Amino acid sequence: MFKNHIKVAFRQLFKQRLYTFINVMGLAVGIACCLIISLHLKDEWSYDSFHEKSERIYRVAFDINFNNQEVMGTNTPAPLAATLATDFPEIEKAARLNTNFLNAGTNYVRRAEVKNSSFEEKFVYADPEFFELFDLPIQQGEVGLDEPFKIVITERIAEKLFAQSSPIGEVLVLNDNPETTYEITGVIDNIPENSHFQFDYFMSMETLGDEMEGNWLGNAYYTYALLAPKAKPEVLKQKFFAFREKYIGPQFKQQLNMDFETFAKSGSRYDISLQPLTDIHLKSQGFAPQLQQNGDIRYVWMFAVIALFILFIAMINFVNLSTARSSNRAKEVGVRKVIGSMRQQLIGQFLSESLVMSFFALLVGLLLAAICLPYFNDFTNKSLKMPFFSPVFLASAVGV
Repeated sequence: MFKNHIKVAFRQLFKQRLYTFINVMGLAVGIACCLIISLHLKDEWSYDSFHEKSERIYRVAFDINFNNQEVMGTNTPAPLAATLATDFPEIEKAARLNTNFLNAGTNYVRRAEVKNSSFEEKFVYADPEFFELFDLPIQQGEVGLDEPFKIVITERIAEKLFAQSSPIGEVLVLNDNPETTYEITGVIDNIPENSHFQFDYFMSMETLGDEMEGNWLGNAYYTYALLAPKAKPEVLKQKFFAFREKYIGPQFKQQLNMDFETFAKSGSRYDISLQPLTDIHLKSQGFAPQLQQNGDIRYVWMFAVIALFILFIAMINFVNLSTARSSNRAKEVGVRKVIGSMRQQLIGQFLSESLVMSFFALLVGLLLAAICLPYFNDFTNKSLKMPFFSPVFLASAVGV
């Protein structure tokens, strides 16, 4: 019976070619749009989740309100990371990045034995503990950033500057200055695109010396903390008040001639906060500065609603076209009833036709999405791919 339903369905759809084309293409375009938007949303939600300890990693920030100006500062003092790890058993490790000092950002780079330099970006100073917090697999060598003038590079830079030879132990010269040479200690995998930091050169923090180590008001470092498995961020934040009084309070009072209590009575605020790692990309509105341009959770939800709306409109059009055509099939239904067709058989026949059209719409939609995805990637500066072999994707396609 099912085989006969399918055979008759193909016959009817082939007989009504224009109707079939309009209905299939309308639903296919809706599926393609919904699929591309869904891939974009999945990528946005996946930022920084590839780290094994992502649920326990937090970025430390300052929540400051002064003269009715609200600031969520992501730059923190130099001694904060080490002090947090020492004073709080809830914090297993803490590490810093620095993008503000000499040689951070951009430089002209060359190998020591080469004369011509190339302009490179994405330089940053990092603590060796940074590689213990984040999953940045070492391909060659070791981190080795516990000494001055050491550097870790990504696989992309290793291939660019050293081709097939090993870069471990080689020396990089920055800005043609023989006094700023860095020895390469390790090569790591390229940073995934769904990461809120994108760097190719990690220079040892020891190179900067300890000029800022005692300065609790000189905010120039991004600080990340790894919490213990059972530690609760909200409990830890309550302990930050005494921590702030102990370490930041004396210099704060000397600088502004008031303590934190007086500062709070004036209607101002100076608190230490914790931002979950997986919130940084989509929920950093109001936080400044940022390591790169982030997304916005509000636009993510808006696009999710748009995707569902497009698919819903496509389905409504599909149903409307089928309903409009039903009057043309009334004589056929009457004849089928006269010769003995049961109600369930008629329902099965029409459902079979709808399923065949939906199936072809899905195939055409996948093809349209695959064709349009490269253009969408160029527009959004992403590298999204069609997950044809993903079990979740295949199950979702069957569900659609």
